[in-house]
Amino acid sequence: MQGANFKFSHLDDVSFRDSRMVGNNFSGAEITHKPNSKNS
Repeated sequence: MQGANFKFSHLDDVSFRDSRMVGNNFSGAEITHKPNSKNS
C-alpha cells in the first residue's frame, strides 16, 4: 500500500505542476478552441 501511496504522491506532484504550466497555456487555447469547435 505504501508503494501505491508513493506513486500517487509523485503523480499528483507532476500532474499539478504540468497542469499549472500547461493550464495557463491551455486556458487560452481551450477557451478559444471550445467555442470555435461549437461554432464550427
